[in-house]
Amino acid sequence: MLRVGRPLRVARSPLVNLLRLVEFSTSTQSPASRITVTTRLGFCHRLIDSKEPILFVGESENRSLPVALAIMRESWDGIWASSLYKQETQKLPVLLVSAQDRSQMNAEFVGRLKKSSPWKSVPEMRQKLSELTNALDPKSHDEVAARLSLVVDATKLETSIQGPTRNIWFQCPRISQNNNTTTTAKLLEGFISSAATIQQSGDAVFLGLTAHTGYHDAYDLENLKKVARSLGYEIFVDEWFILHAIDAGYKHKSVANTDIHRRLIDYHQTFVLVKREHLEHMSLKKQISTQQKELEAQLEELKLHLRDLHVDERRGEARKRTSLSGEERPFRHKKKYTVYRDFDEGP
Repeated sequence: MLRVGRPLRVARSPLVNLLRLVEFSTSTQSPASRITVTTRLGFCHRLIDSKEPILFVGESENRSLPVALAIMRESWDGIWASSLYKQETQKLPVLLVSAQDRSQMNAEFVGRLKKSSPWKSVPEMRQKLSELTNALDPKSHDEVAARLSLVVDATKLETSIQGPTRNIWFQCPRISQNNNTTTTAKLLEGFISSAATIQQSGDAVFLGLTAHTGYHDAYDLENLKKVARSLGYEIFVDEWFILHAIDAGYKHKSVANTDIHRRLIDYHQTFVLVKREHLEHMSLKKQISTQQKELEAQLEELKLHLRDLHVDERRGEARKRTSLSGEERPFRHKKKYTVYRDFDEGP
């Protein structure tokens, strides 16, 4: 299995795969400039620089991933977080202190550089967010805390959604093995199917999964990919973001409430599912476009025909005027003038 930090091995050319990955977040760039764009910049643009709205579903009470993103953004703007069941309202200063503790712990046993971006260190970004948090008035503080304390059913987003639909993140979804009613694979399929009903072209789903063999098989990834593609999603894989989220204080929280974070820390991957127009919709759109072009051509032909009729009508009127000018007109006698001679003149 792939380990975080190693290059992602894919059958497709790395460059082609890279371009496809960042396309959804860099559509304004020219094809030439995309060649130099990296996976990191793709995530930076969408989730950090642009601060696009994002809803985290299935979060544990520590809210460590949303907080890590807020640290990298240096802002709470555009971040919503939810659990399946009601959680206590989050207290922002407590979240930041916990994030600092987790960040230091991760650095100790991972040995990473404590940086979440090429331009600022984690302590700098966390300090900036802490200052911003302390400057919030009570109303603004409560508003941010409320956004981080939502209740959403990831498999029933169309009826329970609270927050944006542009970006939806489900980190480490997992159903306990003791659950006899459903499975992790069914949970994932239900989540993707539900997201597809509320998302539009260009929107994205983020799935934080582990490549660890002890958990990976439960996802049934091949079936998940098949379902996602049938719903109009393109699938990409990123390993950049989660590395820096760990540096910023992300900690995996297990369903059984056991500490398996250290075991999984090097096995995280993020599957990015970008909504495209469904094949049937694209076919219908193409058909409509073809019909529109045909109608436009017929309309143009009709305009030309009407113009010809107008020209013929004008020519007919001109011939009529010419004909009238050539008809025999009533005879008019020429006026005769009498010449008077002077009597003195000779004959």
